[in-house]
Amino acid sequence: MEKIKLNNGQEFELVPMGVRSTDKYREFSFTSVLPYSEIDLILSNSLNLNTAQYILESGDVTTYHDLVELIELRAKKNVLVGEITTTVYTAVISVDAIGKKIAEVQRYTDNAVCELTMLLSMLLM
Repeated sequence: MEKIKLNNGQEFELVPMGVRSTDKYREFSFTSVLPYSEIDLILSNSLNLNTAQYILESGDVTTYHDLVELIELRAKKNVLVGEITTTVYTAVISVDAIGKKIAEVQRYTDNAVCELTMLLSMLLM
């Protein structure tokens, strides 16, 4: 079965035809034993999306470097996948390059502000 492997090592088994792409979004449809809240937490962490590997049944790998952030996570219950009835999750993830740069600058700025705040605190003591 095909799967998607996130930067943190988390893997999700894709349903058949489980990857769709547009200019601004990539959708992954997959099954998981994890609860919705845990999947949402994993996919909401943009560091987990820095790189993602699309692993085919043959073992061939495509690596995505353009994933930015989770836009939407949907769950559809009681879907027949092969011979099993399960919940299918669909993650809609932004692949907007400008959005990715903005997110990187925001993380850098947040870290710089935190470090400056700590430095000022030490100086004022």
